[in-house]
This record gives sequence, C-alpha cells and structure tokens, in this order.
Amino acid sequence: MSQGMLGNLPLSEIRGPKGDLDEKLAGAEGYLWLTAFKRFLRKENPWASRFPVRWTVTLGLHKTPEAYEKALESAGLKISDWARNLLKKMTYSKTQVEVNLTSATIAELGLPNGGTTKEVYSAILAQGGQLCPAEVGPALRLIYKDQTKGEWLQIAMRAISASDGDFLVFDIGHNKDGLWLTAYEGHPGNRWDFDDHFVFIIP
Repeated sequence: MSQGMLGNLPLSEIRGPKGDLDEKLAGAEGYLWLTAFKRFLRKENPWASRFPVRWTVTLGLHKTPEAYEKALESAGLKISDWARNLLKKMTYSKTQVEVNLTSATIAELGLPNGGTTKEVYSAILAQGGQLCPAEVGPALRLIYKDQTKGEWLQIAMRAISASDGDFLVFDIGHNKDGLWLTAYEGHPGNRWDFDDHFVFIIP
C-alpha cells in the first residue's frame, strides 16, 4: 500500500479530504474556507468568531407587539410602519434570555465586493456567528441609545413575510429625525454593499 507524507496514512485516505478542501477553496465561498483553514493550521478554532461583543440584550422582557411599541415609544424611539408590521408577525421569547451581539461590515466578513443576503449569512456562520431571532431588532433598539448619527445596522435574521408579500428584516438607525426601528428587504438574493453593517450573535 502506498504511503503518503502524513505519517503512515495511506494516500487513499488523504486524497478524499484534500480533494474536498480543494473543491471548497475553489468555490464561491473559498475565501471563508481559506480563512478557516489558516486558523486550523495555527491550531485555533477555525470557526471561532473574531469579532468582539458590542451589546448584550435581554429577550423576553416584552411579549406582545403592543408591549414593545409602548416601550419603544415611551423611550422616544421611532417605529416605521414596516417595523410595526414585523412586530405583529415575529415570535417572542417566552422566557428571559441574554444574547451577546456584535456587528461587522460585509467587507469585514470577507466579502470585499459586497454580496447577497444568502452570502452574508453564510459568511457570518463561517466566522463563528449565529443569526438572530427577530426579537433582537426591537430589543437592541431599546438599549442602543448612543448610536452614531448616520449609522444603520441590519439585523441578520430569517426574513419575515410582510403584509404586502415582501420579505423583511429589522434594521436600526439614527438620522436627523431621531433613533429608528425600521425594516428593509431581506430576500436571499437581495444585494448589499461592502460597507453595509450587519448585527449577529456571538455564541
């Protein structure tokens, strides 16, 4: 039996994984696999997130759309009509649970030329992050009071079908009118620019 360079492992056992890695490196998400492989070679967790925790939010504090709307409005925060629609359709945590969040630009996630929602979510998972439950949108809006004017953050979440059939995700932003909870198109094929920011969970 032919012997390879990896100790006494036969070449037949090496060719399969190597071929699989070559195929992934040559694919559309090759940059993600290359990043993970480099971490593996450094004996690091290849899928660990390299992004710091920016916020910790508590889900389950408000359990109805009306309760969230009241909390947001009492805090002087703005809610768009689309966001109100999502509040009526999303699932609420039955118990109180804390989640750690971070944010990154699409370029920081490994997509320097931008990418689709599907590609962005794949990049988040490959960087060790997780997608958010929809409730992260209003929960983060409630605590992120010192948001820089001009900043808009998309929530990396499974899109929710709105009343008009559009698939929407929450976003939070700060403009001349104040601090907003809004919503934006989150269809898997929707394309984002390299400097768009997404919020996701750090496990």
